[in-house]
Amino acid sequence: MVIVFYDLYNLSIRKIQFNFLPILIVVIFSISLFIAIKYQGKFLFKNPTKTFVNQIGEVSTSKIILFTDHTFELQQTGKHEVCVKKGTYLFKQDTLFLDKKDKTFKDEVFDSIYYFRKTQNLLIPNNNLLIKFKVNK
Repeated sequence: MVIVFYDLYNLSIRKIQFNFLPILIVVIFSISLFIAIKYQGKFLFKNPTKTFVNQIGEVSTSKIILFTDHTFELQQTGKHEVCVKKGTYLFKQDTLFLDKKDKTFKDEVFDSIYYFRKTQNLLIPNNNLLIKFKVNK
């Protein structure tokens, strides 16, 4: 901004021509910032195919979002935080295989193999201790 005011001052004295480059940089930065804030958490270049949801208690929600490019996103939403994990998936007949990018720790909410029951619209994890997911409509 200092450069802009300096250029305006010199323009009023007619020593040099006005430099539009700082204004162009500020405009491009402002538009980028506006788009980043407005579409935060949205999928700009991906189309979700199916979403599976489960309510864990009153405050916490878990989601499995499958995209058309065979990637997925696991979201666990708490009262003040959101935990997101990503990876690729393979849907073979009625079995969903999730290949997570972060394999450093054992997940207590999401399994890597799910069985899809079409009659009930349920995703049933391979591990019976984990929660089941319903299709979100």
